[in-house]
Amino acid sequence: MDEHPDTIDDALLYTANYAVSTLVEIPGPQHAGAGGVTYADVHCDIHKWRGKFANQPVTYSRASGSISLTAPDLIWLAQRTPGN
Repeated sequence: MDEHPDTIDDALLYTANYAVSTLVEIPGPQHAGAGGVTYADVHCDIHKWRGKFANQPVTYSRASGSISLTAPDLIWLAQRTPGN
């Protein structure tokens, strides 16, 4: 998944398969407010974010630690994250 430049710390973007109110690592808006997601079966999606990280500016700082998600983007991520 495309990750926002301010939260890149490893090769993964952690997300839950259930609704959570915040993420420490957030999806990136590098494609005009949209982000790419690649799945294990090799298909991919480009999703246009509708919430806070659609236009989250790059500040070169991790001052906030986490960013709250809006409901539509949160539901979209949870529906596409595999369960245990």
